[in-house]
Amino acid sequence: MLNQDDRMTLTLLNLEIIGSLTAIIGLILFIVASTTAKDILLSSYFRRNPGNSNLNPDVTAFLGRLFFVAAGFIAASTTTLRLIQRAQKVLRHEPMQGTLVPITYIVIGSWTSLFGGIIALIGDYRRVQESPSSIPVY
Repeated sequence: MLNQDDRMTLTLLNLEIIGSLTAIIGLILFIVASTTAKDILLSSYFRRNPGNSNLNPDVTAFLGRLFFVAAGFIAASTTTLRLIQRAQKVLRHEPMQGTLVPITYIVIGSWTSLFGGIIALIGDYRRVQESPSSIPVY
């Protein structure tokens, strides 16, 4: 039977897996957006229709960023919960490997990265609104 601390750790690990898969989906969408933009650019030189003419690379990039920001939120939340879990151990005077310093840096970095992703998401959204047929550059 798992104790409460181990159950919480398993829950956090499952969230990390979900966050990682969400980030992978975002990266795949970025690849699709770049490939589509490349096809659009090269088709103008070879006077042919682009293969994915129905796919707007700006919208695809925006969706990719949305998935990436969601993954960042999951990561930031998970690391914050892990910090809280470890801090509670310290307050209960339970033995713990290491200090709270490394996880504190990870939490700060995760939230900083999330805020950067949100700023980039705003830029992607505005690019979709302003010029839906442009070729995105990441």
